[in-house]
Amino acid sequence: MRHFWIVGALIVALSGCAGRGGLPAISSSDASDRLAGKFIWRDLLTENSEGAKSFYGELFGWTFRPTDDSKYTLILHRGRPIAGMFSTGQDTRDINESQWVSLLSVSDVDDAVRQVRDDNGQVHVAPVDVSPRGTVAVVSDSQGALLAFVKTTNGDPPDRAAVIGGWLWTELWAHEVDRAITFYGQLVGYSHEAAGDKGDYTVLQTNDVPRAGILELSRKEIRPHWVPYVRVDNAQAIADRVDDLGGAVVVAPRDDLRDGTVAVIADPSGAVVAVQE
Repeated sequence: MRHFWIVGALIVALSGCAGRGGLPAISSSDASDRLAGKFIWRDLLTENSEGAKSFYGELFGWTFRPTDDSKYTLILHRGRPIAGMFSTGQDTRDINESQWVSLLSVSDVDDAVRQVRDDNGQVHVAPVDVSPRGTVAVVSDSQGALLAFVKTTNGDPPDRAAVIGGWLWTELWAHEVDRAITFYGQLVGYSHEAAGDKGDYTVLQTNDVPRAGILELSRKEIRPHWVPYVRVDNAQAIADRVDDLGGAVVVAPRDDLRDGTVAVIADPSGAVVAVQE
């Protein structure tokens, strides 16, 4: 039930934006060629936009800029747009599941959607033009992980070194790792290699550039999903501030979890994001 709420919000938001002239472009004047396989943007769907602004602003130094669409706000870090936020409003049915949605660059959105269908995934929003952003579709893979495909109008943002308070990584939590490796490898041409002390972590690459990771979910009751990571200089210090800012610590830094350099947190509306030193 909750998953359908977030999908419904996405359909309404994207359809409305398409009708009102689209979403702001992801790329600026320094755009590069399209980089299929790279996660190039994130959008936050939230029922508590003011709480999200306060939370992320205090925690990561993010700032916020309104757009022509009153329900969509640009998120900036050091003056550069890095994400967006859809305000969904309060949900009276008490089935809120605010969530970060990661946008994956693909060379052909229609073909990517076809591959999702062929692999028994779900297409929630068929390819739609939301220029100047580009062509967008929203899907869930066969294991239920939600993501969006995008082919930008002007090209994709170039690769840059991750900065403190900026995006660092994107990770799939999956029940069936081998199936995910096969599907995403065919989708955008990822190669893969094992990583971690026990070789139990998978890194997905394009042209020898790491693009994303896959972590196996041990708990079957947790829905697979794509989790964005923010780079921080001290994961414990970030976790210590979360409760006071109205969020919750989902996984605290632990010595047995990447040497205590990682934490998983939720913002005031429940959207989950990871932080890593």
